[in-house]
Amino acid sequence: MPSLRFFVIVLAAFALPAATAASDPLENSSAYSLLRNADGSPREGAYPMGFVRGRPEQVVQLGYNQAQDTAMFDSVVKGLPYPGPSAYLQSRLGLQHYSMALPADSLAGLFSAALRNGATQTGPVKGIGPLRLAIGPDGKPYAHPSERTRDLPKIIDLCDVFDPNTRLFLKQYVTEHVKSRAGSPIDNSVVRWGLDNEWEARPNHSPGAKKLFVEWLKRAYGGDIAALNEAWGGTTFKKFDARLAAHTPDVDEYAKNPGLFLDWCEFQAGFFTHVMAEQMAAMREADPRKRGVVHKSTQITLEVPDCARMRMMDHGSFAEAVRPYGGGLYGIDMYGAGDRQAYEANYIYNCIRPADRAPGFGVMLCENNNHGGPGHQFAATEWRLLANGVKGMMYFTPGYIGAPKKDDFNTFAFIDPVTGRPKDKLFYAARWAGAVHRSEKFWTDAVPAPGLPRIAMLVPKRDILLSERSDRNKNEGRFSYPRNHRWMVFRWLREQGYWVDVLPYEKLRDDYLAAYDALVLVGAEHLAPRECEAIARFTASGRVLVADTMPGYFDQHHRKLNAFAKPMGVEVTRLPAPGEIGFELDGRRVAAKTPVSITVSDAEVLAKDEKGAPLALLKTFHDGRILLLPFELGSLVHDRKADALASTQSVAAPTAGSEHYAAFPGEFDIGAWLGGLLARAGVKPATAVVSGGGDATRIIRIEQPYVDAAGNIAVVVADRAQLDPQEKIPAGEIELPLPDGAWESALWAAAEDAGLHPVKVRRVSGALHRVSLPEVASAGVLYFFRKHDPLIGLSRIETGAVSADGQTAKVAPGATFAVSATLFNTTGATLPEGGLRLLAPAGWTISGSNAATPALAPGASAEASFTITAEPDGRRMAPDWIYPLVARWNTAGEDRAIAATWVEGAPVPADIPLLLTDNARYPDDYPYKKKTGATYRYTDPSWAAADPISKAGRTKPGEALTGGFGSIGGERNSFNRGDYVKTFYARYPSRQVEVVFDLRDAHALRRLNIVAGPEPVQPREVRVLTSEDGGSFALQKTIAWTANEMELIAGLDDVRARHVKLVVEWPAAGGTLDEVEIWGR
Repeated sequence: MPSLRFFVIVLAAFALPAATAASDPLENSSAYSLLRNADGSPREGAYPMGFVRGRPEQVVQLGYNQAQDTAMFDSVVKGLPYPGPSAYLQSRLGLQHYSMALPADSLAGLFSAALRNGATQTGPVKGIGPLRLAIGPDGKPYAHPSERTRDLPKIIDLCDVFDPNTRLFLKQYVTEHVKSRAGSPIDNSVVRWGLDNEWEARPNHSPGAKKLFVEWLKRAYGGDIAALNEAWGGTTFKKFDARLAAHTPDVDEYAKNPGLFLDWCEFQAGFFTHVMAEQMAAMREADPRKRGVVHKSTQITLEVPDCARMRMMDHGSFAEAVRPYGGGLYGIDMYGAGDRQAYEANYIYNCIRPADRAPGFGVMLCENNNHGGPGHQFAATEWRLLANGVKGMMYFTPGYIGAPKKDDFNTFAFIDPVTGRPKDKLFYAARWAGAVHRSEKFWTDAVPAPGLPRIAMLVPKRDILLSERSDRNKNEGRFSYPRNHRWMVFRWLREQGYWVDVLPYEKLRDDYLAAYDALVLVGAEHLAPRECEAIARFTASGRVLVADTMPGYFDQHHRKLNAFAKPMGVEVTRLPAPGEIGFELDGRRVAAKTPVSITVSDAEVLAKDEKGAPLALLKTFHDGRILLLPFELGSLVHDRKADALASTQSVAAPTAGSEHYAAFPGEFDIGAWLGGLLARAGVKPATAVVSGGGDATRIIRIEQPYVDAAGNIAVVVADRAQLDPQEKIPAGEIELPLPDGAWESALWAAAEDAGLHPVKVRRVSGALHRVSLPEVASAGVLYFFRKHDPLIGLSRIETGAVSADGQTAKVAPGATFAVSATLFNTTGATLPEGGLRLLAPAGWTISGSNAATPALAPGASAEASFTITAEPDGRRMAPDWIYPLVARWNTAGEDRAIAATWVEGAPVPADIPLLLTDNARYPDDYPYKKKTGATYRYTDPSWAAADPISKAGRTKPGEALTGGFGSIGGERNSFNRGDYVKTFYARYPSRQVEVVFDLRDAHALRRLNIVAGPEPVQPREVRVLTSEDGGSFALQKTIAWTANEMELIAGLDDVRARHVKLVVEWPAAGGTLDEVEIWGR
């Protein structure tokens, strides 16, 4: 096939009129993607990305296209019709919705009432009957969270999934949710359905659960009560009856009877999986368009022992059960950085992928962020997720001004809650969206390239359930990882250049394992016989098994199996308590725990510990090899660096922390030692740094090549996402295998800008290629495209001032700057003539906004230059926000290439309008707030009685219009979301109100923001009048309220006034107002 050789044709651009101020071409999600219709609806191959919360216009201007539609109603409980979606979701911005039903949460009122009445079931639900409460191990319902008598994270844990009435209710609720949206005005904007918010059920000890547990035990043991007695440590049960469930274990009794505990957890997780799958099937069945359904599960049930014991979720089996309903996606909330995030995302990807590895499946991160970490860490994390199976992205929140300092909407935010200024990672978030849109269908469709060297690593859920917490974690809380820390092993392997897939038990099968050169088992002591047999066949076929402790010593029920001691050439003894091994690496002592003692009978000893005991052994097994490390590999730690893995996790918020390396001398020793052992076993790394070495060889992460059906390849390269200081990978050469013949060139796209830069590639031998990389500041992508639509690169913009990320240009009103766009022909054929055009926000002008491009040979490129002038007066330019520039290439009437870049607005400080109405949402030290002591009054005192709608809320009487928004996440509204709506707004009994604001002094008024409250009655018209003396008012504006718009913004042209009168009209009584802001100087 032809190689990519890039050469440049420089074009002369010709001027066309810029877009008029009347319409902004960039205020719709379709402006940033080639795979969205004018209304934002997706075409085939569109990549879903968005924010759970946030201002819609900001979400769109960042290049994102999706928001979460969350509603919680008790209408089904009361037998009332399920409310339809808010009219305000009918966005002109082209936002799509991930529409989430919360059936269990809607029962909170019923559950609370039952608890306080001392009942074990709720009052009757119309048409269904009473619902039973989930029971704790003491035989009583779990206590209400507010009473803090039991460690109960959420009141939904009172939901008894074993109760037939409850299951009927759950299915009925989710069905009504789908029906309320299907066929509604927002039907076309709903792209998928969601189910619950991080609900992973607590173990339920109800009579119904215990009865089903006994039936499950009989099936699991094939009716053999002697086998159960053996597994449960020598019990003497005579038959499968209720006595087996007389005592079911609490979450802290995992070590008391491991067999019972494993059986109990597998039963509970399996039944919860079944109930959730029932609901997902019901949602899909109720939807005429059969859109996919995802459940918002959590990462803390992957490998955090305390959480795994408390929340009954097994992602491997759940993925198998719900694959028919998800539309190809598996939903999970995931917060973290670097190797941890890659490890966990990769695991979920291999859970949802089918056994034949067919494309069309992936991970949807329903919430995601690198905690409160910096932008470079964000980039080194998020770019890697593209190469670890993530096919849909929802960041939690952009954040908002006034978010409480210890609140999630601050911790996970992209803007500063006091100043409103963008954090550095906001710029990276925009560029991440641009990077995906540049080759969007590729990232939707691509899969890991087959036939390349990679190894697999098992997540042994049974052993996690029985694990103790990690000694290396400073935090002794319930979010600690296991002592045998598997993602640390994953990190060590990635340091050495291995490509590692992380698997659930369900993928221990011949067809799936055939893709790997080696299988790594860390603490996999409990394996089912069929799993052991699959592992043995895999190894015997010529592969390598790498295992610590003694894999398969027990079966899945905790019966002694000892499946691998003989093949490994050892005899093994279990220790009554964990022992310790120690040895030196480069003059530094390292130590680990071990639960076993071994005697070598027929194996090669590769290493010994400081006491002369075997530390690493190698044994031939048919055509393969087994490398045994008879200790807990993941517990290895430097003696004087037991805190090498720092944790800032909060006990109060499982997603509020980050586990990252604390760099120290010798930190790479363990990985190098492990890599050396794998090399002796015949397992070679996939990648290497051949120049520009040093620590770069250990901090670089070259991800697995992803390939589409046409053979296009992308390779993500990043650093390890260190929190501080930022680590950069120096320019140098890397080696990696690539499929499909010899490659001679590639395009490099760094996370720091929107450019594309040709890099040299040469074939070393076979599939192995050597690539010359520039410096990598955080992350980027290597594109090996030769049957793909052309790509556009945009030059870095230089204005003399940069933003918080140190990369993005700041632009003042009226400033003129240049940008060039380069079109690269990556099609593998002659590219026809076409045109490059650049789009800018309304009010900005572009000189040479369109440029003709000639026909281009394969690998050729053409460049066009544009001159942009920001809006001259800055009236539309907000401070501390970023503005997009989008380039598109068109031929034969079709746009076939796209790229975007962003600049930060920097209005002249003396001309920036200030908030004059003292709105409570804005902190007093907000830089654009002028404390005036402003008040307001109604001209008819009866209207004040409706302000706020409820006197039980936080807002003081008569302050609803300046008291803050009713949303829980910073949105500028209180629109209809059922119980998610707070009482911060006013609802009026008449069709018109007049309200007069007194600013205490005269000001030059720039604009007025009026935010409507919940429907159904939307404002129709607003008249704005001003006065200096409060007696005589002059009409400034009469504005018709646009239907389904939550917020009206009225420019006031610097009219000078102290008093502002608003006359608001609705078509009927019952209209609402949420917030009014007056801005000026």
